[in-house]
Amino acid sequence: MRLLVLLAAPCLIIGTSTAAQDQGAGSDVLPMPDAEAASETSPIVVSAERETETEVLLGSRVPRKQTVKYAGIATNTGTRGLVPQSGMDQGATVRTITTSKCVSDDITMSAAAACIMADAQEAYNAGKFDEAEERFDVIAGNGDFRPEDRLASAQWLYRIADETGDAAQKEYALIQMVGTGVMTPEQEASGRRTLISWALKRKDNLLAQQRLSELDDEGLASPTDLANLAILLRRTGNNNGSQSDSEIMQRAINAAERAGTPVQQGWRDFVKTKVSKAQEHAPF
Repeated sequence: MRLLVLLAAPCLIIGTSTAAQDQGAGSDVLPMPDAEAASETSPIVVSAERETETEVLLGSRVPRKQTVKYAGIATNTGTRGLVPQSGMDQGATVRTITTSKCVSDDITMSAAAACIMADAQEAYNAGKFDEAEERFDVIAGNGDFRPEDRLASAQWLYRIADETGDAAQKEYALIQMVGTGVMTPEQEASGRRTLISWALKRKDNLLAQQRLSELDDEGLASPTDLANLAILLRRTGNNNGSQSDSEIMQRAINAAERAGTPVQQGWRDFVKTKVSKAQEHAPF
């Protein structure tokens, strides 16, 4: 199955200025990969083959009144069979039925999803991007379809949004993608980091914190992710979890040490030091 893998390059992080402001030490976070760039891998392609079938429907015109004159005959049923002078004439209606057979290069795709995607791709090829997005979203935003089908449709939504420069739709598509649960762990982690970076670019620290927490909940957080989460928790003062910002930073330190990654002094200072209220709520 050919999947449009959207996640590859380096992600905006909570910058090194964060550590300097919080700890008075050097850089507090390690480089984080960016996941914004779309992959060159081709998405799933679906085609629809139109078939025409002629169908003949036989019918009859039944007289409104009884045509048999000999009412005393026990076998009288009111009408005779389809024979000459029976009072019933054969009639025929001919109609043409056109059906579509949708074929996907992913043989596991459901027939319903394949046909919707075929129509959506046809609209895309005709330059009707609004119509294509609407049809792809029928699958991407509908939990009744298989996660694999929703991922394929969301990848098309991302592709169209990227081509048209629609940032909001692009973010929506990426949210749908990571929400399917069928991306590889590397792809999902990269996608979630991209969503975090977009929230930070908008100065939406609470949303970035929420998305970092979700990354941690999925078991995909790196030491750098944990360090960034700890810093955001301290900055926003909005900690609804069971761990404090210092405890999360200590987890970051422990994870880095297990991985053999050098731990920056700013992380260790963070655990030992409490910043002032003014610093906690200062913008990034």
